[in-house]
Order: sequence, then C-alpha cells, then structure tokens
Amino acid sequence: IERDRAKPVNFSLNYGGGSVTVSKSMFIPLKRFRRRDGSEGLCAQEHVREWVRKYHETYSGVTQYRKDIADECRAKGYVATVLGRRRYLPDIRHPDNGIRFKAERQAANTPIQGTAADIAKVAMIKLWRHWRARNSSTKILLQVHDEILVMCLEHEAELVKREMAEIMANPGIELSLPLKAEVGVGNSWAAAK
Repeated sequence: IERDRAKPVNFSLNYGGGSVTVSKSMFIPLKRFRRRDGSEGLCAQEHVREWVRKYHETYSGVTQYRKDIADECRAKGYVATVLGRRRYLPDIRHPDNGIRFKAERQAANTPIQGTAADIAKVAMIKLWRHWRARNSSTKILLQVHDEILVMCLEHEAELVKREMAEIMANPGIELSLPLKAEVGVGNSWAAAK
C-alpha cells in the first residue's frame, strides 16, 4: 500500500473501523449487494478488504492489543491513561453488538489518546515553569492535540525551540518508548509547521 494511502488505513483500523470505514476515509466507492432477505447493503471493494486483511496479518499486535484492552476493561469496568486518569465504560458489557463495539473502540483509544493528552499537559506545565523561572516573556497560546503553539520574542526563537524540543521529548512521564518532539518556528502557526 502506498504511503499516502497508509495513513487513513492505519487510523481507520486503529480506531476500530473495518474495510467500509477505510473505504469511506479514502473516498473509495462502496459496492452494493443484496442480502439473503432481499434488502440491499454496502460493502468494501475487494482490494480494500485485502488491505485490511494484510494489515491485521502484518500488525497482529495491534489486533491483540485491542482484544486485551477490551477484556481488561470488561473485568475492571474502566481503562486508564499512564497517569491513572480513568474512563469508565459500562457499555463494554452491553448485549447490543453496536453499543458494545463502540465501547470497545473507546477502550482501545482512551489509553492512547488520553496518555497523549496527559503528556501534552505535563509538558505545558514544565514549559511554563521553565520560562517563568528564567523570566522569559514566552507565552503558551494554544494546545491542539499534540501541538503546542507559543509566542516568543524573535531573538529568543532558537532558544525556545531547543527548550521545547527537550522538555516535550522528556516530560518526566515514565514510558516504555522514547518520545520525539518536532518544533517549528514561524510568524504564524501555518508557517511554523
């Protein structure tokens, strides 16, 4: 699968979607089919179903993670981030498949996205304290997902860039993998990307 197509496939499948979700995210038309009862349905084209099959075959650990985290959530009733924030998901035991599957997707996503939010919050606090301690006029303007937008004096831009890269990559949260922070500089958010 080409790189530009891999991202929507990866995100769709990581967030619990299947071949129909992948098709929709990539604007690939769905095929109509007739069910045994005579009603019509939509399904993904064969090449999309093959991408999904290969993904699950190649990244079986992701599929196993989703199963394990759903089982753990069923046992505990909640999932947690690395810092211990909990999300209770009572629907993880619901008899209706659609409702239960939604809770299973939430169970898999919460530790990942919630931990990313924890990391961003801890990094922002460390950045703010660091700049305050050195009497910097640098200000945090906005946080969106894993991006932090700051404003600083032009002559401090390279120093602030280094500080952000160091603090964001080492926020003080124990993780099993290293973090990498990419920092851009520009006169606008778009220019800094």
